[in-house]
Amino acid sequence: MANKSVETKEFFDNLIKREQEDNAELLKGLKDFSIFTFICNKYFYYPNADDEALYAIVDGPNDGSIDSICLAGDTDSNPIELVQTKFTKDFDATVAQGEIADMAKTAQALKRHKYSLYSEKVTQRFTNCLDDTETDDIEFVYFTAAVPSEKKKKQARELIIGNKDNIQIFFGDEIMSHIECELQKTGRVDYGELRLDKPKNYLDYNGNAIIVNISAESLKTLYAKYNRSLLGLNLRYYIRNKSVDQGLKETITKHPEKFWYLNNGLVIACEKYTMDGTILKLEQFSIVNGGQTTNRIFNTDFEEDFYLPCKVVQVSTADGTQNKVTTQEIAVASNSQKPIKAKDIVANRQEQRTLEGAFKQLIPPIQYITKNGDKIDPRFKDKNSHLTLDQLGKIALASVLQMPWTRTGFKDLYDTEKPYYNLIYNTKRNLQVYADLLKIDNYYKSFINRNTTTTYPDITRNARTLALASITFASLLIQSGIKTNLDSPDEKAITKGLVEEILKLDKIIVNKLDDEEDTFITLFILLSDDVFAPSYEAAKDIDPNLVASNYLKRSDVYFKSLKKLKSKLLNHSELKTISEKLFRYN
Repeated sequence: MANKSVETKEFFDNLIKREQEDNAELLKGLKDFSIFTFICNKYFYYPNADDEALYAIVDGPNDGSIDSICLAGDTDSNPIELVQTKFTKDFDATVAQGEIADMAKTAQALKRHKYSLYSEKVTQRFTNCLDDTETDDIEFVYFTAAVPSEKKKKQARELIIGNKDNIQIFFGDEIMSHIECELQKTGRVDYGELRLDKPKNYLDYNGNAIIVNISAESLKTLYAKYNRSLLGLNLRYYIRNKSVDQGLKETITKHPEKFWYLNNGLVIACEKYTMDGTILKLEQFSIVNGGQTTNRIFNTDFEEDFYLPCKVVQVSTADGTQNKVTTQEIAVASNSQKPIKAKDIVANRQEQRTLEGAFKQLIPPIQYITKNGDKIDPRFKDKNSHLTLDQLGKIALASVLQMPWTRTGFKDLYDTEKPYYNLIYNTKRNLQVYADLLKIDNYYKSFINRNTTTTYPDITRNARTLALASITFASLLIQSGIKTNLDSPDEKAITKGLVEEILKLDKIIVNKLDDEEDTFITLFILLSDDVFAPSYEAAKDIDPNLVASNYLKRSDVYFKSLKKLKSKLLNHSELKTISEKLFRYN
């Protein structure tokens, strides 16, 4: 175990150094323990969003024992995960139990809106995450760099987790294993073994698919080794569902002999499988259905091993040719225990593949990432050179569609039958507009991270989408003027008119300046202090308990801000001067 501890420490030390080099500006001034928190956030929650992994950190005074607040997965029913991290070689189960208990108390207080007890970082991040999901479920996750013996790990989980289904603990070697898989991620695990109930007890179909009975104990061992990477080609990772989880747990602990009859089992897609007696050997594989079953088996202690059905499908033959079905077809068809939303499968639509190619034709080119977990090509490492499908949707919803008040978990965004999807992901759209908005959004994130002094910091930290929308409006006004009547009492009519005008733009940033980022930061400060803040201060005089994050998510606030912004842009003001430098054709 000592060797494992040394190996794990060296791994984290090297990874921290690498992150400090790759993200020098983003992580500037952070201590190693904070970068460890960043690393856990990045590789477990936000693999293609370093900035989000950083902004999830809330560690500091009055943090309620919470180091970061994250959302698990990318569905509309994500639980909020309150995270505690420990970058130390020592582990005390009793201390960990107390810290998780403190997090639970914080969670209850936050649910009761007792925001004054905690730092602004905590309350704002919590309320933002609450807005981004349709559930108020909360889970507690404890990451520690320590590597105790397997016996101590088990004892710790028994003490801390017990019968609870909303607590997870990850030890140093487990975190390392997961990150190594993520760094090498192809969506598949290279090799693994599962134990079968009997030799030659299988149903074969056409020589490239079988149905077998696998040992729950061997599945648990496999998941301990690879963790979420085992589900790399699943349409989504495990999503907590209290009623289903409780039913699975009860069957495992009380009636394991019934599990085979009551559970649909797993579906595994692989490039190759072989059977050696009671051992099923898998190469280049992933569990494409059964994430919930796998997770419950891993997180439930049981004395007696039991078996569950498992379908194994070979998706590539020995000569490299494709089987009759693809991994994606298997995943979509087999995920019937939980409804599949359009958001889960939209990444594979033709227009998304077309956009992927079109973004690479821009100058400079952009890597468009459609699937969560896809790796960023080193050529596109710069933050303005890669963009995810989800990121594009959120940016465009705020700016192009002029709906900055809409929560980022807006479920209609990925519904192909609704207008939002087609307006944003239209392959005929001028992608330079999106490239400019990506850059502006990153400038704003950098602006927040710089801790630039502003008169109203609580406004500044929560006005990113409002600023994106306002800057798009300002660019439109300066480039071609505004025809839409902002005095109309019909907010939908105003939005519709502005969207129609914005869709005609070829770009947002007209003039490329040497000090472009600094110019935008000046613009952000002016928007915050001169446009957004005055109405917020007036509203707070009426309601002293008003929180900036909630106030700025009201549609009427944005439309009032537009009128004020238009007035300042049409009259002599510093805001007008700065905007014209960026948006007026010479």
